[in-house]
Amino acid sequence: MANYDVRRVLVDPGSSCDIMYAHLFQTLQLDETHLTPYVGSDLQGFNGATTKPWGYVDLIVTFGCEETTKSIKVKFLVVDCPSLYQCILGRTAIADLIAVPSTAHLKMKYYTHKGQVATLHGDIEAARRCFDTASKGMISLAKLPVPRSQRPHLSCPHQ
Repeated sequence: MANYDVRRVLVDPGSSCDIMYAHLFQTLQLDETHLTPYVGSDLQGFNGATTKPWGYVDLIVTFGCEETTKSIKVKFLVVDCPSLYQCILGRTAIADLIAVPSTAHLKMKYYTHKGQVATLHGDIEAARRCFDTASKGMISLAKLPVPRSQRPHLSCPHQ
């Protein structure tokens, strides 16, 4: 990605967009001239916090190495919020790569430009470290009281 070897990538078929965190954006030595403005509402995470995206950045991302490489253009939404990951590859990038991710196996298979099936292997130790760190953060967040007025409300649209 922009001539950098990027690690700690979360492949998330449940994510509707491809996300790049600000710390990676800066590491890649990109600046605001590389951004396309974001027009839309703030993003809301599962914890209810909202984030205003910086904008979009289009990058060529190469998967694999040597004979198994495949490059695709990915439109990342750049956000400035803490994350254990450097970026999230969502449904759009997975579809463009024509890939099949397996969370259980920490692998992702895709077709190369030559029509061969290639496999990317995740790092189980790095995944464990991220999970452990995230779990510690969730425990401390779970202990914080949330005022009743700020608690999310659940509603059923079919009632």
